Amino acid sequence: MNNNKMLGKIKIAENKYSDYISSCDKIAREALKHIDWSDRVSCEYYPADGICIEIEEHVCYAFTFFELVEESENGMVDKGTYIDNCI
Repeated sequence: MNNNKMLGKIKIAENKYSDYISSCDKIAREALKHIDWSDRVSCEYYPADGICIEIEEHVCYAFTFFELVEESENGMVDKGTYIDNCI
């Protein structure tokens, strides 16, 4: 593979990684709106599990977290329910 093609692939990878980081940041900020017991919220991709929400070292599938939000009466997820649904 010539150098220009390799540089192009590197640029594409950098852009995709930047998109991933931006999307995870948005997911984490949205998750933070639905809890009132911590401000340590992050979002990461785990190869075996997919996109996950991490709060205080407890990891939950992002899909599951937002299902819990929909199922709650007030749009908030309490700590016990979150931990019960962690992986």
